[in-house]
Amino acid sequence: MKSDPGILQRRGYLEEGAEDAYLYLDIDSCLGMLNSSIAHERTLAARVLGKRKEAKAIPGLIDALGKEDMLYSKLAICEALIAMGSQAVDPLINVLGEIGDNQHKEIPDGEFKKGSYPLPRDIAARTLIRLG
Repeated sequence: MKSDPGILQRRGYLEEGAEDAYLYLDIDSCLGMLNSSIAHERTLAARVLGKRKEAKAIPGLIDALGKEDMLYSKLAICEALIAMGSQAVDPLINVLGEIGDNQHKEIPDGEFKKGSYPLPRDIAARTLIRLG
């Protein structure tokens, strides 16, 4: 069963290669688009930034990764960071240290049920693994 195109777009889905028509956008415009209320615009911005591979975009991408809720936009941000290569490693490692207060302090009585997307630090770790 295929998902409705409107639903996919609300999740940030964008056809592969759609970003090519927007490669003229400057880095600052793309960084601003990462804060758009429209998920597929955030995906577009991440893809353009990934193709540009400019280190200036890395902090904005990592910040967006920490806030992003939509699946396809989050994947595009990860892919953009991977495209940045080794210049993204140190900033991603810094995110790993931001653990927060989400740990279990004791073993729960009931079974553990994961109820959300991975935390930004988990996604940062997966992105680092894919960087090699």
